[in-house]
Amino acid sequence: MAPILNQDILSNICRTLLKDEEFDAECLHKFSLAGKESLAAFESVPERVLTYKPSQIVNARLLKVIGSCTKRIGFTGVSTSNLPIIDAICDAKKLTKLSYVDEISLTESQIIPFWRIFEECHASLRKIVIPARYYFCQNPPIFHLQTLYFKSDEDDILSYLNHPSCIANELIIELREQEGNSPSRWEGLISCIRDFNNPALSSKVKKLKFKLHIEQYVDSALSLLLQAISTAFPTLQTFILINHLALDEYCHTFQDFINHSTYYLPMYTNLAENDFNFSTEIEWNVKYNVVEQLFKPHYTDACRRIYNIFDSEFEGRNTLILFKNDELSPIKSISFEIKVINGEHNYDAI
Repeated sequence: MAPILNQDILSNICRTLLKDEEFDAECLHKFSLAGKESLAAFESVPERVLTYKPSQIVNARLLKVIGSCTKRIGFTGVSTSNLPIIDAICDAKKLTKLSYVDEISLTESQIIPFWRIFEECHASLRKIVIPARYYFCQNPPIFHLQTLYFKSDEDDILSYLNHPSCIANELIIELREQEGNSPSRWEGLISCIRDFNNPALSSKVKKLKFKLHIEQYVDSALSLLLQAISTAFPTLQTFILINHLALDEYCHTFQDFINHSTYYLPMYTNLAENDFNFSTEIEWNVKYNVVEQLFKPHYTDACRRIYNIFDSEFEGRNTLILFKNDELSPIKSISFEIKVINGEHNYDAI
């Protein structure tokens, strides 16, 4: 009787190859097609988390195996030779998470048949991460989603919020960085929430998260946004806002930094005084490009005096973190964090 390789060892090798989403597709390809035992080991791994790399996996049999067992997958594109994985995913109907890695623009030959996956896997899908233009234009079936994460190149997201397929327990919305007047961007976002009318989403969503790239803050913008959210989403439990902004062109000295950060204290005070019944987490990531070494000892002491209601700490030599966590009631808390990142300089030369 011919010797048989230990199946547990092969399964452990397979799990090692699949331990990260950024798996080595070439090694996986060679391993799974090395023999029937290794292919069986690949099939025995109960769940695969794959970032799909069509240029590196071209064997139709392996693609069918991947598709038939995969529960979570991220796409960068699809070519004609790789369509067997789509067939297998749709036949198996096991997919729970679909994401699209959209750093590159798809050519016509790479277009992913999202509509087909939505149609065939609508009962199993629980999380979708996708640009809004690829999701809502398909008019997908209404899902029973745990998480919907859509990314928009436009600030006007009202049509997306009101879409019948915009229903999830957790809704994450990312507004991409773009040129435009910051005050009008805040006003546009607040207006979308005020005009929102989607009862199905309003009664279902428990966690709402915004990822923004808006450079200038407008007085009371966060307070007005939270008031609108409180009205639009009465069952909301948690609201998270992360704003990434770069002020390189505005701040060149320590005094410039102080002048452009005077709103931190009133922004927090306004949040604490507002009457809303959900927990709030605010993360403000600000990058400055100060010519002076921003975090010299006498500057850091000045920061602590100016922002004395915040706790503070440093990460390395160029990141100051101001934070405050308050339990305002059994159902309301505020977690407020500002990361001040000085520009990348050669400090030894300053």
